[in-house]
Amino acid sequence: MRLYFSAIQEKDFEKALSFYGDQFFESTPRVEWGQNLKSISAKLGDLQKYDLSEWRVRAKTGTGLAGVFIEMHYKVIYSRYAADEVLTLFKPIGGNEWKILKHQINSPGFIK
Repeated sequence: MRLYFSAIQEKDFEKALSFYGDQFFESTPRVEWGQNLKSISAKLGDLQKYDLSEWRVRAKTGTGLAGVFIEMHYKVIYSRYAADEVLTLFKPIGGNEWKILKHQINSPGFIK
């Protein structure tokens, strides 16, 4: 995730989008999420620091999305507001590339 957060820190949102999987964009179109990343950056400020606080791994076989999932919880410090971010990464069976499947961002900055 270091490369993802580096892209956010550099405000290279197009590069940041490359870390998301096709399944993510099924529920949130790529262009819309790119605009959201820019809006989040404008609201919370420049990314200064991120720390992994918790993570979980699980595997799933059978129908639907089969593969390995990693849920990663980060404490992220931006220049205006802090955020708790949860990223779920997915690697399909037989695949060798991890992609972001889900991304939740919670911050008091969103309600101020």
